Amino acid sequence: IQQRMSESDIKGLMIVLVDEEKTVWSEGFGVSDIGTNKNVDADTMFEIGSVSKTFSGLMVMQLYEQGKLDIDKPLVTYIPEFKLMPPVGNFPRVDRPITVRDVLTHHSGIPGDLMNGAFGIKYDKSFLDTLLAWLANDSATYPPGYRWAYSNTAVALLERVIENASGRPFAEYSQDFLDSLGMAPASYFRDNPDLLNRLSRAYIGDVDIGMLQLNVPSSGSIAASANQMGHYLRMLLNEGTLDGRVIVQPETFRAMIQVQNADNALDLTRKMGLSFVLDDADLAWAGPLLWHNGETTAFTSHMEALRNHDIAVFVSVNTKDENNVAGDIAHAALESALAIKRGLARPAQHVSDVSLKSISLPLAFLENFSGSYAGDDLGQVQILRPSNGGLSWDQLEIGSAGQIERNNQGTLTLWSDGFFRTSAGADIAFEFREIGGRFLMIGHTGGTQKIFGDRFAARPLSEAWNARVGEWISVDKPLIEAGQRFGAVPEVQLTIVDGVLVMERSGQLLVVEPVSDEVGYIRGLGRIGGSALRFQNRDGEQELRFMMDVFRFGAK
Repeated sequence: IQQRMSESDIKGLMIVLVDEEKTVWSEGFGVSDIGTNKNVDADTMFEIGSVSKTFSGLMVMQLYEQGKLDIDKPLVTYIPEFKLMPPVGNFPRVDRPITVRDVLTHHSGIPGDLMNGAFGIKYDKSFLDTLLAWLANDSATYPPGYRWAYSNTAVALLERVIENASGRPFAEYSQDFLDSLGMAPASYFRDNPDLLNRLSRAYIGDVDIGMLQLNVPSSGSIAASANQMGHYLRMLLNEGTLDGRVIVQPETFRAMIQVQNADNALDLTRKMGLSFVLDDADLAWAGPLLWHNGETTAFTSHMEALRNHDIAVFVSVNTKDENNVAGDIAHAALESALAIKRGLARPAQHVSDVSLKSISLPLAFLENFSGSYAGDDLGQVQILRPSNGGLSWDQLEIGSAGQIERNNQGTLTLWSDGFFRTSAGADIAFEFREIGGRFLMIGHTGGTQKIFGDRFAARPLSEAWNARVGEWISVDKPLIEAGQRFGAVPEVQLTIVDGVLVMERSGQLLVVEPVSDEVGYIRGLGRIGGSALRFQNRDGEQELRFMMDVFRFGAK
């Protein structure tokens, strides 16, 4: 822990490890305030980010048990004002509405990160109405059930679902839920003086960024201590019961940790329960598990439980973490606990005694894989062309000078085990597979599979789209204020590269596919993939509406 904190300049960290009966270890490291050198201890409170989504899911399932909510009913049953237009992209038509189950499993198709105004100095309950108003004029990214695509926005709507189903304010219902776990003063909100006194500062590098309240609480705003999270972890290990108090019935909890997406080919190795993620290749050898991680403006957290061994851990850091410190320490703690409690150790990695041989392929065969692929969450464009019996692999990236560069990643060669690699010892191997009418570049690494790209063919751009090439700057007041707080004014750049319309956004390169002169969408199958772009004229100027932001061309 101390080594990883030093390497990544983490100011403070907390950890709790439990078994089914007790908290085994709970401790803080480093400081919660670099100005006062106040130490982190097991009662210091950190923001747990999207780990909060599992609490929100459990509250939904409580209401399900009480007969106040049916997760297979349309979302609009519990949010009558919810509206969302169908996807604008080339996706199959699905003749069914979005359900609460779709939200809990991240299969809703609700655009994933509509966060303009989601952070504030004080909680703004009206933000949810603002979000619903935006959605009414936006489009789904995918049809419901189409594929796993993580959506902060969708889970944010559970605040209104819980309120309307329970007949109580979310703040009241959620606080009673946390109190029933013995977690007071843990809360989704920042109005308790005891919580505020114990809450750690948040850092990006050495900069204290202050306290921001998340205006979409059900998606990720709980603050809790290591000791408080120990109560939650023990409840998970005991299938919904804590010290004799039934939070949810065992059969309800077991339903939450059943794989919901086993028949979805596009989800590859992802196994999703109701609010809980059920696959982790790094710990798959330890048997069934559940986990979730979380990130706010600076805090990063990781929670995981090994169900066959009744061991669970939660780790959180109070400093912007680019190196997965929380996740790595959580895994290391679970491995150590398994060795102590069960005498189990990670199996030795099998090394094949068969030497891989490269295979030179004819040009006609390689043409089957040639083309441009729109990236997934990486926001990159892969370009493959036949070359010397393999595939020359270029990747479009934003260079250090801010220009789009075409960087060669090597030559993908077919090897005797059926996978393409740049070399026999490469960390990642690729296959090409058609799923649901899409030709995909799929990466295999560490026991997981990820869609690296969805092949597309660029089409000629209309005069209207050609005229939009250039810089578009946000004119939406809440986002500009947030940008000034962190030293940047949000903007996007539309560029044409080799005939492909590309959007530069926060270091990502996103392929734009026009469907008319006014509407387009983002190619690819990630969190942003499928998101709609809409252009409209206002006050004699053209505006771009995209992901809850409004931009104007070269705005001052």
